Amino acid sequence: MKYLATGPKMIIVKELNKFIDSYKEWVEGLSDGLQETVHSGDIPTAERHIKHMEKAVSRMKSSLNLLESDNDVWNAFQLANKAMLNTRALDQWVKSGSPDTGPKEDESHRWYPFQLAFLLLCLESCAVPD
Repeated sequence: MKYLATGPKMIIVKELNKFIDSYKEWVEGLSDGLQETVHSGDIPTAERHIKHMEKAVSRMKSSLNLLESDNDVWNAFQLANKAMLNTRALDQWVKSGSPDTGPKEDESHRWYPFQLAFLLLCLESCAVPD
């Protein structure tokens, strides 16, 4: 979270692209092994779910392109990460008895992969009104 809130744009975009590509490869692997791993009666349902996952990949890539090209969106993304970092640090500080050192906004506060994916999935729809 801290790195997403303060790090350099081009490196973060590159790393987020790797994150999305990893998910895309996983989805492709599911699709490739469908016939061997899914009961034949469930294949249409599995194919429908895979199509939804492919659409999610496309939406995350669109959001990433927007992060890269629109400085206002980039600044909002960093601000959102800073706000979450602050909130997580404050929560942890309170839970630990509010020591005199104050909240620590360090690298220990991280997104779970599904949370980061959801943020990327929704980013474009928040930034570009229809």
